[in-house]
Amino acid sequence: RAAWGTQEGRLRDAALRGDSETVRLIVRRYAQPARELIEEKELGEWATAELSHDSEKADHHLDIAREVGLALARQGDQMAAESVHLADSLRSVDPKGLQELARGHSLYAQGLEDWNQGLYSRATEDFRKAQKIFERVKSPFALWARLQQARCDFQRTDYEAVARTLSDLTRK
Repeated sequence: RAAWGTQEGRLRDAALRGDSETVRLIVRRYAQPARELIEEKELGEWATAELSHDSEKADHHLDIAREVGLALARQGDQMAAESVHLADSLRSVDPKGLQELARGHSLYAQGLEDWNQGLYSRATEDFRKAQKIFERVKSPFALWARLQQARCDFQRTDYEAVARTLSDLTRK
């Protein structure tokens, strides 16, 4: 994990330069941290910039997510690439839907922050709201937000809720 710290900056720089080969090599070696970078940082930062109408900053974060997402997709993990594709599609055909997607990612990022602070009830609500938005805009993050709710329920020792959620997710 320590080596990832130096690679994270290289990955972001390579993604912004469009250096797909360097991105691919880093992602192949550090797939999980790269996935977490997109899920936990870049899409949340994109959402913040998008909701603030800072298109330059929004594009910056979405460009990183796009390049890393494509590298992850080559390894079989489609979620980041599909999420960026959805944002790109909504930008051109449904600007209100794009704002809705950004609100979903903003809530998801807030849920992660609340989780990290041990505020599991608040995080559950953030993830629940994000899930509903993601479902409306057909984001692949909808199921992920649902899984995050189960993690919160587990921390709150609501094991019946965890079982219901996991059972529901296995049917989807």
